[in-house]
Amino acid sequence: MEKIKTIVCMHDYSDAGLARIFAQIDLLHDLASEGRLSEATWLRASDVIGWLEDIIFTAEETIREIDAHAFSIQAFIDRRDQMGDRPAV
Repeated sequence: MEKIKTIVCMHDYSDAGLARIFAQIDLLHDLASEGRLSEATWLRASDVIGWLEDIIFTAEETIREIDAHAFSIQAFIDRRDQMGDRPAV
């Protein structure tokens, strides 16, 4: 668990941090759509595609994991509320 805390502290997954990641990929998209990929990277187009496919796969898996855990957390909260065991506010 300590390793996970360390990793999270080293990276910014706030709205601002995720917006920066999105902006980088959006800029890559803009350059690629204008045929200017070489202005963004020295990588071959096939390598960029490979990276993007890996990013897409990982993002989709992350969504599935978040959904799976969010469901179990919500189910726990719903069960607790049904039992009348609400925390004091």
